[in-house]
Amino acid sequence: MPIENITRSQKQGKLFGYKLCEELNRKNKLYQLRELINWSDLENKLSTKIKISKFGRTKKCPRIMLGLSMLQAMYNLSDAKTVEEFEENIYWQYFCGYEYLEQSATVSETGIRRFRNTLGEDGFNIIMQELINISSKIGLVKKKT
Repeated sequence: MPIENITRSQKQGKLFGYKLCEELNRKNKLYQLRELINWSDLENKLSTKIKISKFGRTKKCPRIMLGLSMLQAMYNLSDAKTVEEFEENIYWQYFCGYEYLEQSATVSETGIRRFRNTLGEDGFNIIMQELINISSKIGLVKKKT
């Protein structure tokens, strides 16, 4: 088949890469949490806050930064500790949207700080509300009556 006729839906995976969804423990809480979150809906809600400029340094994918913001809030970590944990923990990488193990998955502390400042308090509240909704669905948080 000529290369011009190949559609984007026929993308191939990495030849020698390990697909994380097949290698990781499906009972892990981050593995399960990734599947419960409606990422596209969350990105749409925050699209007005996240401005992608055509100029300057390329930014990380919003999905990665949203995932890191959630993880940072869940574990109450500093920017430096969040970066360190993201580079070392493959469950964190999977939660943030990586399909394959990335040895060079890096995010900077300043990138996290800039993203948090870009979101502002309203954007961060949307992220926290999503976490609370998911937590109540799976029974981690009970509503007070």
